[in-house]
Amino acid sequence: MVSGDYSSYPATYYYREACNTFHETQTQARSSSNNHHTLTRKPILTKGLSASVLHHGSKGHFLVNSSRPASTPNVYSLAPPSPDVGNSRLDAFLKPYGVSVTGMKDQCKGILWNVLMSLTSRNAMKFENIDEQQFTIISHFIHRNERLFGQPCLSYLSRCVLFVEWPTAIHEVLITFLTSTLDKTIVDLPYPEHLLDVWTNQNLSIKAPDTNSEFIPDALLSFLSKMFPHCHKYQLVLEVTFTQTLADILLKVGELLNAFPEILVVVVIDITETRVYQAPATSSVAWNTFWQDKDPLGLGEFIPPQRGQKGTVINSGGHTWCSINSIDYHVWVKNGLNGGKIDVDVTDDEWYACGTLPSSRGMDGVNMGGVDAMLNKGFELIKESLIAFCKEISGDKDIDLKALEETLVKFKPQWSRFMDRIQAAAELTSHERYLGWFKKEFRGTKRFPSPEENDFNGGSTSSEGSASNYSASTISSGHAIPTCISRSSAQSVRSTTAPTSLRPPPHSRG
Repeated sequence: MVSGDYSSYPATYYYREACNTFHETQTQARSSSNNHHTLTRKPILTKGLSASVLHHGSKGHFLVNSSRPASTPNVYSLAPPSPDVGNSRLDAFLKPYGVSVTGMKDQCKGILWNVLMSLTSRNAMKFENIDEQQFTIISHFIHRNERLFGQPCLSYLSRCVLFVEWPTAIHEVLITFLTSTLDKTIVDLPYPEHLLDVWTNQNLSIKAPDTNSEFIPDALLSFLSKMFPHCHKYQLVLEVTFTQTLADILLKVGELLNAFPEILVVVVIDITETRVYQAPATSSVAWNTFWQDKDPLGLGEFIPPQRGQKGTVINSGGHTWCSINSIDYHVWVKNGLNGGKIDVDVTDDEWYACGTLPSSRGMDGVNMGGVDAMLNKGFELIKESLIAFCKEISGDKDIDLKALEETLVKFKPQWSRFMDRIQAAAELTSHERYLGWFKKEFRGTKRFPSPEENDFNGGSTSSEGSASNYSASTISSGHAIPTCISRSSAQSVRSTTAPTSLRPPPHSRG
C-alpha cells in the first residue's frame, strides 16, 4: 500500500511516500534586475487527460456578451470540516487502490474528494481560500496518483486561488494551431543558435519569482539563453477559456503579467457554447438509448452521419453533446519593448484587437483582419526583442544579425482550415463527454457516495428541481465544498450510487 503521514507536511517539501522520507523541491525561479527568469523547476503536472467537459461557465468581465448563455461557475470554498466525510469516506474510496492519506488535514481531503467526485462531469474546478501548504500537498498527491486523477493542470495564485483543469480536444486544437504558427513565424527565424533557443511550450509550470504563485499557461513562447546563467525570457502567453470562465482566465493572466512584465503578447481564445452542456438525465431519450449498449460506442458509431457540411453542434442519441456558438480571439500587445506591462483590463484600439469566428459573415468572421494585424504587430515586436536579446547576452553590440534583421515576420491566417479542425475537435470532445458519462452512469464498479454522503455539511440535499445543494452562507473554514452544484451534476451523482456494473432501465428497478 502506498502510504505516508501528511500530518507534518512542510510547504517547501515534496513527500516521498514510498520511502517515508522528505526531499527538497528544486529552487524556485529567480528574477534579476533585467527581468530575466531562471527556470530551475520542473512542471508539477504537464498535459492533461480529459474527463467529460464542464460547460462554459458564467462571465463577469468587461468583455462579457450578456446575450450568451451562462451558468453558475464551479467555485469551491472552505466550510466547516466533517470528520465523517473528511476521513472515512475518502479513506474508504482510496483503500482499494492502495492509497492512504494518513495525517492529511481535512481541508485537503475535502478538495481531493470534490475533485474525485467531479472527474466525469466537469473539466475545470476552482477552489478559493487555499493556502500555499495546502496547494503543495494537493498537487503532490494528485501527481502521485495519476491513475485516479488523470493529469490535470494546476495553477495557484497568491490570492489563495487554485485552478484545476483537464484540457479537452478543443483545447489541443487551438493550442496546436497557434504553436505551429509560432514555430513557422518565430522559432524558425535565423537567430544565432549558439547563443539561445526559441521555444514554444505547452502546459509548462512556471513559478513567480516574488510570490508563491505558480502557473501552467496553455502555451508559452520564450527565449532560453545558452550563456551562463541560463534563463528564460517569456514573450507570448496563450490561454483558452472553453472549460473556465473568461473572468477567471483574465485573473490568472493578470497575475502572470505582474510576475513577468516583460511578456509582449497575450492571446486569449474564448469559446462559448450555444447551449450549456448538461449530461443526459436519467430516463431521458439518450439515457434510454445508450443504457442497452454492453460497451461504450467508438467515435465512428457515436457520431451520426451528417448531411452536407459538418457543423460544430454535435447531436447523438437525442442529446446535444457539444454546441460551439462562437470563438472570440482577444489579442493584447505591449506598447513597445520599453512600454509598461500589458493590462488586460484595457482595450485600447492601438494595442488590442478582438475578432469572432464563426459568424454570420462566414469563415472571414468579424474583425479577424484586426486580429491578424495585431498578431503581426506582436510578432514584429517579438522579433525586435529577439535581436536585442542576442546583442545583450553576446556582449557584442556589433554581432552580425543581418539575416535575422532582414527576415520578414508575417502571420498568414488559415482560418478556414482552423475551423475544419475545430469541427473535428467538437466531435472528439462530444465523444469524451459521452464516454465519461457512460462509464460513470452504467459501468461504475466502485460505489460512489449518494448526495447525502456528498454533503459536507451533513445535511440533506436539495430536491431535484433545486439549482443549489449547498448554501453559500455556510462558507467559513475547513472542508472545500461546492457553493453551488448544477441540477445535471446532482442527477449525475445520484445516478452513480448503484453498485452494479450495469443497472436496469427505470421500469424494471425495484
